[in-house]
Amino acid sequence: MDKKAYNLKRTFEQPIVFYEITDNMRFNKGFRVDWIATFVVIELLLIFLYVKGFDVIVSSIQGMTILYFTVVPYFATKYLVKLKQDGKKLLFFLWDFIIYMLTIQMRKTHYAYDEEVYYNKQSKIKLE
Repeated sequence: MDKKAYNLKRTFEQPIVFYEITDNMRFNKGFRVDWIATFVVIELLLIFLYVKGFDVIVSSIQGMTILYFTVVPYFATKYLVKLKQDGKKLLFFLWDFIIYMLTIQMRKTHYAYDEEVYYNKQSKIKLE
């Protein structure tokens, strides 16, 4: 019997799902944590935009308020949860990108073979 290394990629890509909140509250279909968190963030962003000035646009069309607060966040969440950038889920990609920007890009750090390279500020180099 051949032994194969277990591929953890599929295991780690599985979403976290809640099937039971308390002993008395159980659900047949679970609730994905990433889906709910993304939906809440989008909903809060839309509420913030509504308070800051979108209320004029949204309230001007009859029935647009219901679409703005239910349908738009639902489909935006559905799209964002499926989206993958560089093979990573969107939230993990954004986190890695922010860390990269803060630690490497903004500090103007240069790396060679995973070690930081320190450059001298001398303008002329004399070889003898």
